[in-house]
Amino acid sequence: MTKIKTLANAIIFIALSLLLFTILTWLLRTNDYLGRAAIVGFENEKDIDAVFIGPSTVMDYYEPLAAWGEYGFTSYNYSGVGIRGNLAVEYLEDIRRTHEPKVYVVELTTFERADSEVNESGLRNWADSLPVWSFIRAKGLGYYLKT
Repeated sequence: MTKIKTLANAIIFIALSLLLFTILTWLLRTNDYLGRAAIVGFENEKDIDAVFIGPSTVMDYYEPLAAWGEYGFTSYNYSGVGIRGNLAVEYLEDIRRTHEPKVYVVELTTFERADSEVNESGLRNWADSLPVWSFIRAKGLGYYLKT
């Protein structure tokens, strides 16, 4: 009986530790909300015709509400400050997890930034907008660090 009680206590301790780690990870992020603002609300959108993928220039120069008001199509900016082109496959997987847009538009300056150095800000802005235990996040981080 004591072995079962010890095992149960260990499982409860590990579960509470993981929960605390997840909460602290989100509370102690060092980058600002604006760096990942356009990715965070993406899951809540419905029936998107087009998705524009890219760094902060997509947020600054493409206005989905103006496109909807003037031309009648729904679109969304999947962008964050400094996101990199070598993670384009992971961006597409994240988009396809919740949506099936008709058109994907990828800004090419994002591929200029796909360099051999690890740049934490661009990586974090994207990774911090996804759930901590997301498979796509883990895959993207691993691929980025490996390349």
